[in-house]
Amino acid sequence: FIIDIKEVPNLTPDKIMAKLDAVANDAARQMSQKIFREIQQATEQVGNTVDAKGKPLTKEHFLEMLEKIETDFTPDGQWIPPSIVMHPNAWKANETKFKEWEQDKEFTDRQAEIINKKREEWHAREALRKLVD
Repeated sequence: FIIDIKEVPNLTPDKIMAKLDAVANDAARQMSQKIFREIQQATEQVGNTVDAKGKPLTKEHFLEMLEKIETDFTPDGQWIPPSIVMHPNAWKANETKFKEWEQDKEFTDRQAEIINKKREEWHAREALRKLVD
């Protein structure tokens, strides 16, 4: 963070805060980009990616993603949905589509089937973990 000597006579607490905010925002942007690059590399290495090949996100892409990830459940077996991270513009562009999918019986049935399979996998993991603890 740099303050030019010419700025000093007009430097106010608000201007200092604005400069500090800009520095903090830049640092956060750089950290976020690094984290997402590392996540992308890790998921590509294990084959845990879904490539839409530049086309819009579809129900099939979403279900494929759901199949590829490990999910967790509460102790009583309730699904803990994964967090979806996407650019706000992408969310706005897809939000209506996501709501429509929730009304599609074929989609919700397939999603429930995947979640039930994931629940079985979770039970198996938990049983192994308890044997080790």
